[in-house]
Amino acid sequence: MLLASAEAQKKEQSSTAARIAKLEALFSSPDQFDDPAQMAASGEQHRSLKEEAQSLWEEWERLSLESEGIDNRLRGLKVD
Repeated sequence: MLLASAEAQKKEQSSTAARIAKLEALFSSPDQFDDPAQMAASGEQHRSLKEEAQSLWEEWERLSLESEGIDNRLRGLKVD
């Protein structure tokens, strides 16, 4: 279950990163925007995605630490 959550988390991180990269590519050529409102909306979307990426990263760290703790406990249970 934990592994599945971590894998899903990683896929979501990749998707979010790709969407951020696409927006940043658009920002490098502002003439691609039809009007200032469209650019502002894209800027807001970028900000929101960056926040989501940070949240996903924090969740990934939490899951990784939890997984590591479980692994350490399991090693402690092994009998030679």
